[in-house]
Amino acid sequence: MRALFNIPIQCGRKPANEWLPAYPSPPDFRFNYFQLLSLARENKNAIGSAPNPTNPPTIGIVGAGVAGIAAARELSRCGYKIILCEASGRICGRHYTVHTDGVTDMEMGAMRFPFFSKPGDQNCISEYYIKVESGCTLKNFPNPGAAPGNTGIYINKGYGPDNEYSKPTLIDWPYDPSNPSPPDNEKLKEVYEKVSAFITIFTKAAGELYDGTGWQDFWRDVSNNYEQMNVNDLVYTPAITDYQNDGWFGGFGMDDDQAEIFALIGSGDGSWGAFYEASSMWFIRCVMFGFNSNLQTVVGITDKSGLPYYNADVTDSNGNKLEPPLYKGIQSLDEWLFYAPPPASDLSLYDKSKQSNPKVRILVERFGLRS
Repeated sequence: MRALFNIPIQCGRKPANEWLPAYPSPPDFRFNYFQLLSLARENKNAIGSAPNPTNPPTIGIVGAGVAGIAAARELSRCGYKIILCEASGRICGRHYTVHTDGVTDMEMGAMRFPFFSKPGDQNCISEYYIKVESGCTLKNFPNPGAAPGNTGIYINKGYGPDNEYSKPTLIDWPYDPSNPSPPDNEKLKEVYEKVSAFITIFTKAAGELYDGTGWQDFWRDVSNNYEQMNVNDLVYTPAITDYQNDGWFGGFGMDDDQAEIFALIGSGDGSWGAFYEASSMWFIRCVMFGFNSNLQTVVGITDKSGLPYYNADVTDSNGNKLEPPLYKGIQSLDEWLFYAPPPASDLSLYDKSKQSNPKVRILVERFGLRS
């Protein structure tokens, strides 16, 4: 998941409907899966059961990344037969941690988890699995301004956007979780403040409507206004300061120099230039609905004593060798979901695949291209 702006979204209320998550959360996927899984932890039947327990349907799942593993795990808990197929020769998908020397771990795929709402709110399914079940250790992802330490921006070979520094310099971006501050450079500060202004006016309106009856109309108006615009349009469109309840929030109102900085480094989150021709709804969905909030990375599971199959020989249902789980880095979450039994169960997804008459088959093979 891309790290976006280091601006916490503070608006929003607890929803009246217990199955709605608090804002911010995905705009058209508003269901509190965290609560569903929490109930399932207390009652093994809380998430349902197969329609025919004596002869349950077989469900095929393509891809043994975190989404496929989580789906297979929960459906297996419900009593379905599962065939989980992965073509790459390894599980975990884009959660890909390379253990180089037994000490250093390198993340080769996804690196960050958003936890959507403010710290303390519990909205997302990954938060449940990471914090409640697996006990994974987390740390703040070191985006400038979002993590302790000497983080900042190194631009134009260190000489600054206008060659204002006499020697290569890291532009400091102070870390203050209670009061986010801009970078210590006027040009970068201008970009930060223009994007922040757009975020502020949008999230105020969205947060007030998210759990109410006006949400569908609001989201329809936003989509109609912005779906035909790309990010480049959003960058140059003049800003507004007074929202008229019509789903229109203007744009960033940047000039060419500011647009170039935003294309190069965003607001400390990395280049947005690659997305300039993408729909502006990409920016709105990511930034306004929590994918930039409370970004953290998974270090791993600290206490490995007794972890299932730790550094053991493991194979798929066809006997193909799998990498042993080391429970380090971001892929430790996937390994936990795959090898550890879920609540109220003695068997993991992997355990079920090794039974003599398995209700779960795990096929992890490398498939060549066929004509």
